[in-house]
Amino acid sequence: RLVLVNGHGGNELKPLTRQVLTYPAEGDRPARRVLMEVNADGFRGRRLAAADAADSLRIFCVGDSHTFGFGVDEEETWPERLRQGLAGRTSTIEVLNAGILDYNSTEEAHLLEHRLLALAPDIVLWQYFVNDTNLAGERRQNQDLEDPLLDWTRPEGKGWIQAARAHSRLLHVCLDGIFRARLAALLSASEWSRRDDEDPGWRDVRAGLTRARDLCAERGARFAVLLFPLMVRQGEGFASHAALEQVGAFCGASGIPCFDAEPALLAADPEHLTVSAFDLHASAESYAAFAAAVLAWLDRMGWL
Repeated sequence: RLVLVNGHGGNELKPLTRQVLTYPAEGDRPARRVLMEVNADGFRGRRLAAADAADSLRIFCVGDSHTFGFGVDEEETWPERLRQGLAGRTSTIEVLNAGILDYNSTEEAHLLEHRLLALAPDIVLWQYFVNDTNLAGERRQNQDLEDPLLDWTRPEGKGWIQAARAHSRLLHVCLDGIFRARLAALLSASEWSRRDDEDPGWRDVRAGLTRARDLCAERGARFAVLLFPLMVRQGEGFASHAALEQVGAFCGASGIPCFDAEPALLAADPEHLTVSAFDLHASAESYAAFAAAVLAWLDRMGWL
């Protein structure tokens, strides 16, 4: 399994560890086997060149499990999709996947300060997800989402309800609809909504973002925040809309370039937004759309 070890003031991924996930078949999606590996530097994906070539462009992708790409193969993560989209450019381009599982904004700022900036990035893309307001080691969502109806309709449930699902496509679709609707309602009403200014998690997010902005400015690196939505539809948008809107407003007021990916992802197939109905990490299709939208935004910004 992937292992977190203490390093540089916080948990980091242990180099050369790996984990295999298996996802059962769901609807029109076949069963999948996913291999996730950590390289010798403690990150997923390609390693950086030994030296920083003067003509290279280094893009560092900082974030949590949504940058690491939990639940998808290495070539399906959004940093790797971004690298693939940049591969035809004339200069040498390196994209580092610095996503670490369960990281929040404080930990990401610490990693940036004490390790990543020494590797001379030209662009730092900070992927923000709604549970970044969790304090380190906090997993309130598991408590917030205790709900009998959610458990009863859960796609990976057992017993007679699963047997009934297998024999009735209509029942299967109806239960999935109830599960997704209930999940979206609980998520939007729990930690993944707007935060009060005095909330300690939201305070840490603001401090982490401004610290990262200032550190990058000191080193001559461009810094931007990428808002990654919770891939559960609710109404006309995603369940995380209000929380990400709050972060976007803070970035705008703080002089931090910010890209909201929600509009680019709304056209995605609602049935294929996540790796499975019971794992809310984004799917390979969602990451591909996200990377394409980020690449287009970087071009509009003139950063490439």
